[in-house]
Amino acid sequence: MEQKRLCPFCIGELPPAATVCPHCGKILEGCNPAGCLPVGTVLAGRYTVGEMRSLDGEGVLYSGVENLGGFRVTIKEYLPVTLSAERGADCILRPKQGSEVLFKTTRMDFADLYRAIQRITPASGLEAVLDVVEANNTVYAVLENLGGTPLEQWLENRPAPVRAEDACAMLRPVFEGVAAMHKAGLVHRGICPENIRVMADGRCRLAGYATVGLRTAGSGLHEQLYEGYSAPEQYTTAEFEGRYTDEYSLAAVFYRMVCGQAPMPAAQRVVSDSNPRARTVEPAVPAYVSDVLQLGLRLKVMERIQTVPQLYQALSSKEYTAELTRTMKPETPMQSNAMKLPLPNAGKNITERKVLEYGTEFYQMWRLLHPRPETAGGKTPHRAVGADAQGVSARTLPRPVQ
Repeated sequence: MEQKRLCPFCIGELPPAATVCPHCGKILEGCNPAGCLPVGTVLAGRYTVGEMRSLDGEGVLYSGVENLGGFRVTIKEYLPVTLSAERGADCILRPKQGSEVLFKTTRMDFADLYRAIQRITPASGLEAVLDVVEANNTVYAVLENLGGTPLEQWLENRPAPVRAEDACAMLRPVFEGVAAMHKAGLVHRGICPENIRVMADGRCRLAGYATVGLRTAGSGLHEQLYEGYSAPEQYTTAEFEGRYTDEYSLAAVFYRMVCGQAPMPAAQRVVSDSNPRARTVEPAVPAYVSDVLQLGLRLKVMERIQTVPQLYQALSSKEYTAELTRTMKPETPMQSNAMKLPLPNAGKNITERKVLEYGTEFYQMWRLLHPRPETAGGKTPHRAVGADAQGVSARTLPRPVQ
């Protein structure tokens, strides 16, 4: 019996083996780069794969459709390019020779992460995980189609920074969602304006889940760190990460909202910490909020605010801030050799250098998906480490075996 397929463009039902949608006229063949799943692929007899939307060091994000209910979804495929061999026409994903163990363990981490998030969603502040499917020797996470506007884009369109009380109201669902993750033993590690969506009601929700390998430098995957938002401990495998890692990132997002600019990247702060206080950047920021952000953005994990509920309560209450400040350890300066972190802007871009080590195909693919952002108003937009591009135009993933 033929599996029901819906067009991922118009959600009309597709005839068996159709390569052109009879409803909207969209051509399905050749929409995705070689190495991705073809548009129209059906997973678990239930989900039709659409166009590739983005790629990171852990996998590929596709648009998609749920065939029974006829609603749009997002599908994340585990496809670590640094560990994956050329993909066959049968869509089976195979590890590179010598990478079999790391491929398998990170695939298990991917499946475990999304199943754990599925158990705590839907939660108001988190993108819901609807299903986890194992097929093609890999794993697919089926996510709700979140919609909304990326917080970074929303902020860029504002003429002025956000008032502290408004930022608290907007981010409250995200704080609650991250607290729920921590209660379940999960750490997000990728909280930044790029992964937060502003919904129609003005409240925010968090997306962008990933395994620890993607969000830690030197893990074996091509890491995805966010300048200004990733915590210092994420730049090295020698430091432990925990809920205080997400606390740092949330404090950085709040700083961006109320100041109009992101904090200095942690890798630079470790060498020379000249990150200005929030009230110095934007005098309208209340003094106690500026103090809280200073505590939340401390470089040493044991001197930093430890939990997300603590951070939110302090940002919401001047009285609680005074009480919290009295209980915090005094900040001590970082030793120059305490944590050797790679500088994002030291000589040649760090991520570009790493990408080149993985070979031409991966380099070309990454350059296509992460073009150099245009400079607007004399300011270079903040971006994920690895978003610096040299303009390679070839659309290619690992080539399929003929």
